[in-house]
Amino acid sequence: MSQPQNPLRQSLENLRDRAAETQPNGEKAQQALADLQAGVQATLAQPGAPEAQHVHGLREQLTAAIEHFEDEHAELTLAIGQVLDNLAAIGL
Repeated sequence: MSQPQNPLRQSLENLRDRAAETQPNGEKAQQALADLQAGVQATLAQPGAPEAQHVHGLREQLTAAIEHFEDEHAELTLAIGQVLDNLAAIGL
C-alpha cells in the first residue's frame, strides 16, 4: 500500500497540474507561469520536506503569480492559494 502524501506535496502537484492547463495571455504572464512551474517542479524534486530558504523563494513566486493570474485564471489562483495555506500551516 502506498504511503499517504502530505498536504503540501498534494497541493504542489495540484498546482503543477493546473499550471500545465493554463494558457496565459501576454509575455509577462507567460514568463510568470514558466517561473512558477520551475519553482514548483524544483520543490517537488526535493526528497522529504523542502528547505526553508527554498520555500521562501517559492512563496515569493506564488505571491507574484497570484497578481498575474487572479483575474483570468481562477483555478490556477485557487491552487496557488492552497499551496500558500499549506506552507503557512507548517510554519514555512
